[in-house]
This record gives sequence, structure tokens and C-alpha cells, in this order.
Amino acid sequence: MRVIVKSGKRKMKIDIDNALEEQIHRIARKYMLTEKKVLAYLLDYEFEKLLPQGNEEEIKKELEPLLDEMFALEGKWAAIRYRAYTYMKENKGIAITLSGFLGQNRNLKNMLHLPRNLEEIEEVVDYYLWL
Repeated sequence: MRVIVKSGKRKMKIDIDNALEEQIHRIARKYMLTEKKVLAYLLDYEFEKLLPQGNEEEIKKELEPLLDEMFALEGKWAAIRYRAYTYMKENKGIAITLSGFLGQNRNLKNMLHLPRNLEEIEEVVDYYLWL
């Protein structure tokens, strides 16, 4: 059996042998639970056993500078993400304006019976309109 554990955007694939799979099915049937709940309980229990005991203060001291750095980077990332969002909105506004000009140009060329050759530009405008 292959189990996929998801945490946010991360995925971890775990292969479970047949003996453990049989035990999981037996426990699920015995306590009338789903296999997912049994697996979740087993994973939580195993991870709690692996955590170091008694060193909580030392771990907090080690994590504190990392947390500060993470919050600083998160603030910078938020500013960059907002700037990218505003650029995307500006591009969309420009694409809408350009789309209007292309429509006028198409109408004028139709009135003057001139050939249309703006397919490449229209594809680019369509791309930016649907972002």
C-alpha cells in the first residue's frame, strides 16, 4: 500500500508493507474506523515518540532566531507579492485598453477593405486578459 501524506504544498509518499497494511485493516474493522483515521493516529503517535524529551527550552532557544528570520523574510515576500499583484493588474488594464484599440483598428481595416494581420498581437492581449 502506498500512502501520500500532504502538508501544505509538500507531499511525502510512504510505502507500507503487507503485514502493517493487514494490521491497519484489522484495527479499522475492530474499532469501526476508516483506514485514514487509523493511519493518522499512528503517524501522530510515532512522530510524538521521535521528538526529543526534556530539551524543550534548548529547542526553543535554537528556533527563536530562525523564527525571527522567517518573519523578516515573510514581510519582504509579502511586499514583493503585492508589487507583483499590482503589476499584473496594470498589465490587465493595459491589455483591456489595447484590446479596444485593436477592435477599432479591425473596424477601420474592414471599412477600408484592408487585410488583417494582427493575430499575434491579439494572442498576446488574450493571454494578459485571462491571467
